[in-house]
Amino acid sequence: KMIGEAHGIGDGSDVTAKIVSFLGVPFAHPPTNDFDSAGNVTHIRRWKAPEWAPTNWEARIQAKRFAPSPIQQIALDEASSSTRRSEDCLYLNIWTGYTDDAQPIKGNEQKPVLVFIHGGSFCQGGTKEAIYDCRYLAEKYGNDVVFVTIEYRLNLLAQFDFSDLFGTEEEKEAWKRDYPDHGRICLKDQQMALRWLRENVRNFGGDPDRITVSGESAGGISTFYLMAKYNHDENGNQLFQRAIPMSGAEISNSRADYTNAHHGAALCAALALTQGKEVGTYTTMDDLQKATEQELVAALMCPLEKVRKAGVDAKALLLSENKIVFDLFVRPLAEGREGEPDSTKYATAGTNVYDAIASTAHAVDLLTGTVGNESRYWANCFYPQPSAERPLDYFYKSYLPQT
Repeated sequence: KMIGEAHGIGDGSDVTAKIVSFLGVPFAHPPTNDFDSAGNVTHIRRWKAPEWAPTNWEARIQAKRFAPSPIQQIALDEASSSTRRSEDCLYLNIWTGYTDDAQPIKGNEQKPVLVFIHGGSFCQGGTKEAIYDCRYLAEKYGNDVVFVTIEYRLNLLAQFDFSDLFGTEEEKEAWKRDYPDHGRICLKDQQMALRWLRENVRNFGGDPDRITVSGESAGGISTFYLMAKYNHDENGNQLFQRAIPMSGAEISNSRADYTNAHHGAALCAALALTQGKEVGTYTTMDDLQKATEQELVAALMCPLEKVRKAGVDAKALLLSENKIVFDLFVRPLAEGREGEPDSTKYATAGTNVYDAIASTAHAVDLLTGTVGNESRYWANCFYPQPSAERPLDYFYKSYLPQT
């Protein structure tokens, strides 16, 4: 039993559909480690692809509030970063029309499904933001469409490459075998959410054979990746039939321009420094697996210079003057072929992401473009503030052209 909340009972002139929302619906096993009584890790899920967790329909799930946002830094331009955050974040949200007896529409009235993937540079964001609340769309169109938003892991729990922790090629190869999906965890999370929908969306009045995936910015990039490599379940069944990526396009040199690599040592150092410990306290993946969620959150906010002063060659590609070690613009690792997670780009296989899309057996209908006033939202983030000597330079040369 899944208990949702009803909306749209004549509370506005634009309301045309009675809808029910189901918030915080689990689509995978929580991506957290299991520990024994002595604090030893007995089952690793951190930095691993999500595990399938079939819904127990005999249970009673209260689906009336958004689940926590993924772990991330606090940023003024990402509202979800200031809400409840957790490593346990693999949940989705559903809005659907219902009949007079409060049952989702089923049978021959199954509706197409629109899945939206939020943006945030793969570093920040979440589904809690008011801009992503589908209630108002559903109150107008819930008789015709099922709306879905999904959470996925971000930043240090999703895209990182820990190859700098290993001194020998043998150690590095062992790490690749143990963590075959490193660098593309977020895509695996999104794929798992789509797998869950294919299995269960009928219960919410949705048609599993009419699913459209959409997203903006990082969500748009994700949509292209899903089209290229992840539009299938474990049996090869197609997961979605249409795509609407907005203001996000992938390029073939992801790893070359937007590096994920060589942050293992920086994370180890940040974990130690934020706890007042010696830099050498954390040195291995086993050490990182034992870190608590609270310790990871603290490490995220560690100043870049603090890590560098400790003798660690930390690199950061900054979005702003907020000099945090992990304030990074990282993209999912674009592997050349399945089974080659360390390929630097699609070009390794003699192709690029768009050629991969064109050659996939799971073709989709595509509508793409850039949203209006795309850059206005970011103008204050990308450019430094004006100097006292030339106060108008910022306005005329930076802010005004951007807006």
